[in-house]
Amino acid sequence: IGYGLLLVFAVVGAWRVYRGHHLLDPLPLCWVGATALLLYAPFAVQRRFIQGMHVPLSVLAALGWEKTDAWRSWIDRRLAAVVVRTLIIIGLVSSNLILWVGAMAIAIRAPYPFFIHEYEVGAMTWLGTNSEPSDTVLSSHLTGSVIPAWAGNRVVIGHWAETIQLEEKTEAVLRFLAGDTPSDIRRAIVQQYGVRFLYHGPNERELGSYDPASDPLWELVFQNEQ
Repeated sequence: IGYGLLLVFAVVGAWRVYRGHHLLDPLPLCWVGATALLLYAPFAVQRRFIQGMHVPLSVLAALGWEKTDAWRSWIDRRLAAVVVRTLIIIGLVSSNLILWVGAMAIAIRAPYPFFIHEYEVGAMTWLGTNSEPSDTVLSSHLTGSVIPAWAGNRVVIGHWAETIQLEEKTEAVLRFLAGDTPSDIRRAIVQQYGVRFLYHGPNERELGSYDPASDPLWELVFQNEQ
């Protein structure tokens, strides 16, 4: 539905290609069909398969628009041009306006985690400067969603849709940060995921009472007010 008139004309164009009324390669039809199936695939990133869908739809919509010559010839050309331009302007402005208003509302309120705290910026800047991209960091999922962008490191858990085996890794992180977890279990988790750094801030303290300062497993390499 969000594609609006583009989808309407694309359906007409798809029918023309399917019926062999136009000598167009079936790639756009296959593209749309494959994407429609992948959107319901059992993957966490399924919704991302729709990215780029406007390319085949635009090709098919162009064929659909071409088919309207028959009935457009019955309408005054000037009136048709005005109507089409008006619909295009409304469609472009309305959708962009929604995005712009939403983005401005977030920018004005500056909510977390869209905007992170200065102490987090400092910690992640240090991490990016004093580590390798291949070094894995253990943290909460909120912090882990930002570390790859700011520091360039791997994380055990990060963005929910981009973390493989999210439930298993989330359980491991929660178990690691719990105060009553035995030391050998923590060491096993570190070894299993190849953890090099532990990021321990407010987000991590909310998940458990674990105190890394009292654990010989870690050496303090950076500390700020949080």
